[in-house]
Order: sequence, then structure tokens, then C-alpha cells
Amino acid sequence: MKIMTADEARKKVQAGQAVIVDVRDKDEVSIKEVSGALNIPLSKLSEHIHELPKDKEILFLCQSGRRSSQACEQVLEHIPGARSIEGGLAAWEKSGGTVLLKSRNIPIMRQVQIAAGSLILVGFFIKPLWLLVPLVGAGLTFAGLSGTCAMATILSKMPWNKNLNGGVTCQS
Repeated sequence: MKIMTADEARKKVQAGQAVIVDVRDKDEVSIKEVSGALNIPLSKLSEHIHELPKDKEILFLCQSGRRSSQACEQVLEHIPGARSIEGGLAAWEKSGGTVLLKSRNIPIMRQVQIAAGSLILVGFFIKPLWLLVPLVGAGLTFAGLSGTCAMATILSKMPWNKNLNGGVTCQS
């Protein structure tokens, strides 16, 4: 897997030699969008690999660099020159790359983690609410098996998440 610094990536994009493919999920992109990037979530990359430009270098970007590295490995057979932008979105911003701040919301899956963790702590420390612990565990297990997260769906309907479009799954 090949890695490129954010500075190098920015220069290649500005010169028209490369295109950024943002592999973050929709809820993350609804908060911060990399200007001019294609958004193809990692979970859908194999379905959309044919949509990637053939005449430019492909540079994958995510929040930290982990998913973009996975994207490089996933497309290695089809796009051997694909690279991961080291340091992810924070490095891209620090290098002067253009990012549009669309919302100040916390991504849905982080909201799920905060809510689930809080419910488990409350159930652990307040004995009458101990039943919350197995219920949250069962809900998270079902979400992992089915790809449908009821807690994410509920949270997406909250007033602070009004800007999120469409249904919410564990992959969105």
C-alpha cells in the first residue's frame, strides 16, 4: 500500500493530476466535506470502483488514514497506483486543503457510541436500571448482525440531526 503526504496530495490535486476519493461515511461527509472530492464510502467502494477516473491518480482520504489504507488494499488489483493520504482529514486541512464545514454535529455512529456507553454506565451504577445493560448489548449485537441500527435511526430524528438525509444504517 502506498502512502502520500497531504501536502503532496494537495499539490497533485491542484495541478489536476489526481482526484481525492473520500471513503468516509455519509454522516461524516454531512459535517465536513472535502471540496472537489468524490464520496464513496468504504463499504460501497467495490460496487463503485468502475466510477473512478482512469486518467488521474486516485488518492483515498478518510478521517484518520485507516479506512483510506483499506481502500487502497481493496482496489490494488484494479488501480495499482492508488494511494492513501497520510493523516487523513486533519492532515489535509493542516496542509491547506479546502474543507467545507457543513454542520457541527457529531457523526451518528459516535452519537450511538456515546448513548450506548452512557446507558450501560447508568445501568451499572443505578441498580433499578440494570436491565439497560443487556438491552443495549442485544441492540448493538442486532445492529452488527443486520446492518440496521435502531439507536442510530432514533438519533437521526433528533432536532440536532435535522440536516441528515435518508435512512440510517450502520454503514451510513
